[in-house]
Amino acid sequence: MSSVSYTALEGKSLSAVGVESPTFDSNDAGSLLTTSTFIYSLLFTAIIVAAFYRYVVAGVYRMQASEFSIRKSNEIFKQVTLGLLGVFSLFLILFTLNKGLVTGDVTLTGLKSSLPSGGGTGGLVTTSTGVNSPAPAAGTAPSSGNLQARIYSAAMSLKDNLSTKDVPGTNNGRLACAYAVNEVLKKAGINPIDRPGNLSVISMEAGLKGGRGQQINKQDTVQGDLSLEYSGHHVGVCLTNGCDRVISNSSSRGLFWWVSDPDFSASYHNGPSRFYRVTN
Repeated sequence: MSSVSYTALEGKSLSAVGVESPTFDSNDAGSLLTTSTFIYSLLFTAIIVAAFYRYVVAGVYRMQASEFSIRKSNEIFKQVTLGLLGVFSLFLILFTLNKGLVTGDVTLTGLKSSLPSGGGTGGLVTTSTGVNSPAPAAGTAPSSGNLQARIYSAAMSLKDNLSTKDVPGTNNGRLACAYAVNEVLKKAGINPIDRPGNLSVISMEAGLKGGRGQQINKQDTVQGDLSLEYSGHHVGVCLTNGCDRVISNSSSRGLFWWVSDPDFSASYHNGPSRFYRVTN
């Protein structure tokens, strides 16, 4: 299993100026938007202050009313104006080509680097790589029944109706996939799989392995079983027997409505999902 962590280099500096240092659930995809917004704000402030200073200098030259000073003033106005247009045009071009690169609104998965366990340093995204759970042997799937039907029914009733944007600790719903599935279980009259307040997919999988469920093969899945993304970053509820379609929380909308393939391949490209059946 791959566990992702992030430690901000600028954590103390951000706190000193009243900006909260970005934190991520250790097993869900997160975003660097908070940090990048702070950095870009400082950068643009510095650019505007420097441009204002040069415009003031140009104004002082113009006040002298000599041919040289007027020519010098026009030259400075032209240089500063073209410079500002160039900077903002470049920003707009980059924003259009790759919004995530410019804003820092990228996932930890996309930035991770394989390092020895415990070798992470401040400001780096690191992974501790273990062995993914092997697929269960054929014929070991527990019997499906009322529990799966209740989970499927609850998932369909919450589709488009469960907003996760205001859930604390989820970055406006971006990190709320485990939370959403637990809400589905609660709607179905089943206790959440991980402890209250824990939003970790890895913790949910540990709970399933620890007595709340059983891993099954994809061909044995039915409506209401669970699909866990290969690296443990996402989880959803199977909508079909054989789990060809899954519903889960949408990171971009903060809403339980995203219907995808079982590997969530539109956003994750790490490998085949694992499947579990909730048993109690």
